[in-house]
Amino acid sequence: MTEKGTGPFGFAINGGYLYISYFISNQVYKCPLSSLSTTVASPCELTDADNLNGPYDLAFSNDGYVYITNYINDNNGKAVTRCAVNGTTGNLGPCEQSSTFNLARPAGIMFPPQA
Repeated sequence: MTEKGTGPFGFAINGGYLYISYFISNQVYKCPLSSLSTTVASPCELTDADNLNGPYDLAFSNDGYVYITNYINDNNGKAVTRCAVNGTTGNLGPCEQSSTFNLARPAGIMFPPQA
């Protein structure tokens, strides 16, 4: 995958990309699915996802956003970050933390299958 992030944890597929959340380095990378079986150096790229604090898991919804759980939220109520998904480039951002979810150390997130 990529040697740039630290602590890969969450994985999700959307729009031809594999997205990986890196728990320790607070980053999300995207990797084109078409190149994962090649022997070429990693084609993965850092996205512009921000406002992350121990991103543990991620899930794409059908409203054009990805929701990322922040495991290290210090119980401040900002346990989920929502990022817009650029349908053309697959990049993430801008992002905002949500205080709607009153969760402490969420480990996973999912949405129903998209039609």
